[in-house]
Amino acid sequence: MTTLRLNSRHATWMVLVAFSGAIAAYFLPNAVAEDAIEMLAVAIIIGVAAVATGRLTQHRRAWRWIVAGNAMFLAGDAIYSLLERVLGYDPYPSVADIAYIAGYPMIGLGLVMMGRTGSPERNRGAWVDASIVALGATALMWALVIAPTVADATATALERWVALSYASGDLVLIAALAVLFGRQISPTRSSGLLMASLVTMLVADVLYAVAELGGSFTAGNPVDALWLASYATMALAVIDHESADRPTPIELRGPRLTAARSVTLMICSIVAPVVLLFEVRADHIDNALALIVATIAIFILVVIRLQLVADELEASRRELAHEAGHDGLTGLANRKRFLTEVESAIHAGRHEAVVLYLDLDDFKTVNDVHGHPAGDALLVAIAERLRTVTRHDDHVARLGGDEFAVLLVGAQARQSSLVAEELLAVLRMPVELPQTVVHPAASIGIVEIDGERDVDELMRRADVAMYTAKRAGKDRWRPFASDVSEGAKTWLELRADLPYAVDREQLSLEFQPVVLVDDGRIVAFEALVRWDHHRHGRIAPDRFIPIAEESRLIDEIGRWVLTEATTTFANAPGDGIDVSVNISPRQLERWGFIDDVRRALETSGLDPARLVIEVTESASIDQVDQVAAVLTAVRSLGVRVALDDLGAGFASLRHLGTLPIDIVKLDRSFMRRPMQERDLLPGLVDLIRALHLIPVVEGVETRAHHDLTRQLGVRLAQGYRYGAPTPFDQAWALVEAQRGALDESVSG
Repeated sequence: MTTLRLNSRHATWMVLVAFSGAIAAYFLPNAVAEDAIEMLAVAIIIGVAAVATGRLTQHRRAWRWIVAGNAMFLAGDAIYSLLERVLGYDPYPSVADIAYIAGYPMIGLGLVMMGRTGSPERNRGAWVDASIVALGATALMWALVIAPTVADATATALERWVALSYASGDLVLIAALAVLFGRQISPTRSSGLLMASLVTMLVADVLYAVAELGGSFTAGNPVDALWLASYATMALAVIDHESADRPTPIELRGPRLTAARSVTLMICSIVAPVVLLFEVRADHIDNALALIVATIAIFILVVIRLQLVADELEASRRELAHEAGHDGLTGLANRKRFLTEVESAIHAGRHEAVVLYLDLDDFKTVNDVHGHPAGDALLVAIAERLRTVTRHDDHVARLGGDEFAVLLVGAQARQSSLVAEELLAVLRMPVELPQTVVHPAASIGIVEIDGERDVDELMRRADVAMYTAKRAGKDRWRPFASDVSEGAKTWLELRADLPYAVDREQLSLEFQPVVLVDDGRIVAFEALVRWDHHRHGRIAPDRFIPIAEESRLIDEIGRWVLTEATTTFANAPGDGIDVSVNISPRQLERWGFIDDVRRALETSGLDPARLVIEVTESASIDQVDQVAAVLTAVRSLGVRVALDDLGAGFASLRHLGTLPIDIVKLDRSFMRRPMQERDLLPGLVDLIRALHLIPVVEGVETRAHHDLTRQLGVRLAQGYRYGAPTPFDQAWALVEAQRGALDESVSG
């Protein structure tokens, strides 16, 4: 069995051509031919719409009911034409009206199904609005159609019933339209076409009813063109919905009182009293009672709607107030709310109050390995555990990132150490995430309020205590001690200032030469980042890089180093000198590092063969497979990779075989060891060469170190014997000096 399929472009053209053909048929002299062409055109339009509904994924049944209702209208048109054109009967009322009237509830059902979302309580506003629109339309319909039909003494009971059925069907569609389109967040093109189709049909129905009451309606009336337009726009609405394949956006919380909606409701609210005024001026007193009832009902509905708006505003106010003081992910109080509670405890003079400052240990590893959704799930689980351990009177908050805080008051504060132990025990329990199980832990700092009047100082002390717990080995708690070391205070200050180091231009690069051991000729420089702190002066990398790795600032700093180093050497006079850049394994745990390298090379114009990426082996490489994959991609750019600090203590020889590297740099510690402990060096160098890698000896500071390097047969070395790290101008002066000496020797 094959299924007829049309693409949206062809379907749209079929509808437009069929509609144009039906309009052109009005100018034919033969009425039967005119009707036949019109019926064929409408059949094509509805057929295309029916085929399009078969490919819908959203509201398929609703659209099928709407198309089926239009198909009933087509059936009515066919019967009407047969009775009038072929058999010569008066087609009103007739069997055709049965088909016409049956189409209204079908379309109404489709509209209701399309807008059936959300709870009845949240839909109250939509139903009230729909009632106002329906009553306004009823008042207008009453004056134009219903009252004249009822008062028409020449009409039979069947004619009255049929006319009132049409009016009722129109009112049902008006109410359904008001409910559906009132609940949409933003109208789509498809929904706009559907509304245009139904509004066009409703206008045509009213004009037809008025003309029929006046006895002036005949076949070929311009009203027929409106019905044709209704068919065509309905089909285009289905086609557009199918091509977009998207749900109609619905406001689940109830309709928003937009400007357009307010104007619509205002117009519908004044229709009944305006129509009442005209009816009274025309001495149609019999119609006044119904219009008075409609006016009163609309007034009541407007009052109800205003009350609903007031309720919605109050609910929004409460929600905004809650969001302003709570964390969106965990539902706990946020930093602002927590600091307010702490400040209240301070001003209340509560001496039995303690702040517990929690920081999850190694949380960024969860984010890096399993992704941010897993990290978010872990934070939610941690928040729930904190709720279960603390009492109702305690205040629990998420301060941001992986930091939480608890304010203990009263008797609970006197047992803060026990509470901290309980928190640690609960937090250690494994957490099941969608694709893995993690074992969280936290470091907790404890600080008593005890007369402290400054909230910021109190939280700083809590932070210091937490840092002390981390330095003591993590997964433990520590109280704040007034004699805390200056090192802890400095660390906290550096952690606070590091995010601004790049913007404040406090970072700089120094370059240490890598030389050929035989003749001392410089062949490369290693770029070493320095931080010139405004208070603490020059900060060595081993002091601030761990902070950067912990906070993920390492990515921003790493990008800056890459860009600065490649730009500097791309603009250097002459060429042939390589530059190596130290990279933390944390940077290699994300695929974006590949783009960082590519962008630095493209921006600077540096030959990729002159760039060496040094992976620091002294840092733990947790995700070997990920790091290997990223390094492979980096090498495909033409960049070489070096394994730095081999033998620093954390090194693993297996990385020599698993990581895609070209160069291995032996850690400087080998040069500082006693002679008897250097026996490993020859074997290690032989292993490196056996793997077809290039060895480089670091830490060459003396003549003895230099001689040992030559004995090992290593061609490249680095250390203070050949030059200390210096700014680029001074470093490059060494290169120029060597080149000058070489030129003199050649010329001499």
